[in-house]
Amino acid sequence: MTTPRTDWLSGAVTGVFGGLLTVFVPAAGIAAVLLFAAIAARRPSRLVAWSGLLIGFGGGWAALLLRTISSCAEFDAAPGQACVSPDVTGWLRVAGALLATGVTLLLVALSRRS
Repeated sequence: MTTPRTDWLSGAVTGVFGGLLTVFVPAAGIAAVLLFAAIAARRPSRLVAWSGLLIGFGGGWAALLLRTISSCAEFDAAPGQACVSPDVTGWLRVAGALLATGVTLLLVALSRRS
């Protein structure tokens, strides 16, 4: 039997893995996330697992996007260098929304346990 902590951790790991996998093979990343969400739906602590999934997915995407922004800024700092990257503000907002939704689900799940 698993605990809510292990359900959350498995969701977070799957979310990070699925989020980063969507960069290279989008269909496989989305499939991994949807498969985990379907399996977690049958668990008593599904909200905890889903919160881990959303926090992992959103956090992984946010970290990746922020890393690309900082890499471009570092490259621009050198004289005679120019890094032109697309505007990723919309994607950062989506990642933030996923993070916020995951935290909200976690708080709801924790309040139900009390």
